[in-house]
Amino acid sequence: MTKPLFLSLTVVGIMALFFSCSTLSRGAVAVKPFDKEKYLGKWYKIARLDFKYEKDLNNTTAEYSLNVDGTIKVDNKGYHTWPILFRL
Repeated sequence: MTKPLFLSLTVVGIMALFFSCSTLSRGAVAVKPFDKEKYLGKWYKIARLDFKYEKDLNNTTAEYSLNVDGTIKVDNKGYHTWPILFRL
């Protein structure tokens, strides 16, 4: 593979990665006007479809805070509550 072709494919791949995550799903409509101040804070997840990183977690929360640039930061937390089995 030539260097220009490799660079072109790399740029296209990176662009696809970034732009594929920033769009709405087909048929979804964004809420307007969206008041992000009402959305900020800690949300307790009482029902959810598990993502890979949430599998077997309990007491899960999502905390939304405002970044300096106006975007919203999400901090997801959860706890493994199964007993730890070990020998001393």
